[in-house]
Amino acid sequence: FFAVRIWSAPATLANYVLLGWLLGMQRARSALALQLIMNGLNVALDVAFVVGLGWGVRGVAAGTAIAEYLAGAVGLWMILRALPDAGGPAARILDRARLLALLRVNRDIFIRTMCLIFAFAWFTQAGARLGDATLAANAVLLNFQSIMAFALDGFAFAAEALVGGAVGAGDRRAFEAAVRAAGVFSLAFAAAFAAAYALAGRWIVDALTDIAAVRATAYRYLPWVAASPLVSVWSFLLDGIYIGATRTAEMRNGMMIAFASFLAAAALLVPRLGNHGLWLAFLLLMVSRAVPLALWYPRLLRGFAHPPAAVAAAPHETTP
Repeated sequence: FFAVRIWSAPATLANYVLLGWLLGMQRARSALALQLIMNGLNVALDVAFVVGLGWGVRGVAAGTAIAEYLAGAVGLWMILRALPDAGGPAARILDRARLLALLRVNRDIFIRTMCLIFAFAWFTQAGARLGDATLAANAVLLNFQSIMAFALDGFAFAAEALVGGAVGAGDRRAFEAAVRAAGVFSLAFAAAFAAAYALAGRWIVDALTDIAAVRATAYRYLPWVAASPLVSVWSFLLDGIYIGATRTAEMRNGMMIAFASFLAAAALLVPRLGNHGLWLAFLLLMVSRAVPLALWYPRLLRGFAHPPAAVAAAPHETTP
């Protein structure tokens, strides 16, 4: 699989760029269309190569690789069509100061993401030390977190685009309106997920595993998962705001503080409380991600001059 799949690495990276550009330009429908095209091609090619030609695992890898290259071509076509509307001289693309600023943002987000990945890896490793049933139960319960994250990330992406436009225009009113809208929808969805997990958590666990020992273990820790959406929502929202404002240094520093706090909390709580302590440390990680960003939030507001008299309407997308 790897020997075939690795050849799509350039297309994978290019698609990240294309998707980011579309979202940043508030062309969410085009971004959705691109994802649907790529996934649809992936499914069709996998069926053709695996079922039709009998290529097995290599067929799955080939189907995914080809789908990514084709989706990249479609995404590039979308962007080339939209470029006349984007405006601005082409020379600005290679401006040294802008490129360095982009690299700094990328560096900060990379460090933040690596801290988050290491935190989840440490969580998994700590769960493994508590036994096979606990390890498997935690893996099941982390699916709850992932599903919730997909929904809340959507509002974070919207906040990134709208906040970025407001900051670029120096429009404090638009900035505050974007934050309020993203905050209201994020909190509403977080509350809905919390209620769903509290009421239907056992049913979801049963749908994810049929192993009795894993089910019984997962049931014991469901309250932590039910609390997670209302605890985690603030870190998702604030990440989107800070990325949109390109204040990624603060986000990086906040994540480093949160990672250190998580390790300290886990070292203290797990020996005393077992897996309950591990989940408590996980929720403290989410709190620790949000608290520094909330404390530094006034800095963002001080970066605006007096708000303009009217808020310019965001550009509407008419074609995919």
